Amino acid sequence: MRYSLADSRFQSIGHPAHPNPETSRFYEMLLERRLSSLHMAQAFNPLPVKTCIRFSQHLTHLQLNADLVATNNEVALIPVDQLRRLEMVHIDGVAPWHKFVRSGNTVKFTNLECLIMRFHNTAHLRLQFPGYDLILQLPSLKFLTVFNSGYAYRDLYTFFAQYQLTSVNISERFEHFGMIGPKIMQSTKVMRLMNLETSSRITIKCSSEVFQELFAYTAGIEKLSLAGLYYPMPMCILLTWLVSLEISVCIADYGSIVNLISNLPYLSELCICCMSMDRRDAQYTIFKDLDMAFKMNDLLYNPQDRFAISHALRRLEISTVRSLKMIPIVALACRLPKLCQLGVDKGYINGLRDLFRATKELSNGILIHEFKPLS
Repeated sequence: MRYSLADSRFQSIGHPAHPNPETSRFYEMLLERRLSSLHMAQAFNPLPVKTCIRFSQHLTHLQLNADLVATNNEVALIPVDQLRRLEMVHIDGVAPWHKFVRSGNTVKFTNLECLIMRFHNTAHLRLQFPGYDLILQLPSLKFLTVFNSGYAYRDLYTFFAQYQLTSVNISERFEHFGMIGPKIMQSTKVMRLMNLETSSRITIKCSSEVFQELFAYTAGIEKLSLAGLYYPMPMCILLTWLVSLEISVCIADYGSIVNLISNLPYLSELCICCMSMDRRDAQYTIFKDLDMAFKMNDLLYNPQDRFAISHALRRLEISTVRSLKMIPIVALACRLPKLCQLGVDKGYINGLRDLFRATKELSNGILIHEFKPLS
């Protein structure tokens, strides 16, 4: 149930709509009489004026426009004891934790399992989480989704790293990746990381150091997806328990792919979307230090080596904006004895099949199909 009638101009979830004055009183009465009995509720549209908004003590699921609720004195403190899923959109600066029932200065969501927070692009507040001089406790939290929090908080992900999470979904601007840190990766089994800023809007050459640090600490994460930007290929990779990896990179040359797979002994499926497989195209990326990664790979791996680099990888998907390098793909497949599926861009399927048939080391019937993402 929403709190006011949305007319035909209502844009989308989280965007305020103009209430229809002819039916406002009806909704005010409905809120007063029925809201307190609802176990699931939405508060996306403007709230009626001078109407007490009181949620049920048995509320389990709540979606709300934080911008509308934060300063509305007619909204009674929201019960938290039975709440299992909370989604707050349009958070303007600090999330409105002060609008929830608390004991002293502590807000304890005893049963909350899923938390979703979507922030505005506000001025850089960079406050300590959660703000309002409150203590926030979420002992049952398992699923966390955060969108664009870098403007509001400086340590949000450090705070949530104290919990053992099942899944974490992070969307931030690349300039805020430094606040993510490795600790949150040590606290979850599944993570999806999305950059919100397109490369065309990043006007200066960037260092890959912050991104590389995400991989430089041991963690038990098993499934990882990185999207939204052509990232550098990871160099030092200590996420050794990874089973599934989906990554968008700028340059995926043979040596870089070998290095990646060699460091992930349990990896069974790998999906790479890249700008190019040619190192010479590094000049067209936003990163200024890719040459260092290439030199590191050259020191560690001899391109003439033919020994197996993984006995776990069964599925490999590779898509590139520029031309696919088929000979390196064949050489890579020769070093993956358990490979069963290979996905490539449609125009290269027949050519690769011919090369595979002509390569005696590849007589194990690898299925070559059109590229498709893991998720």
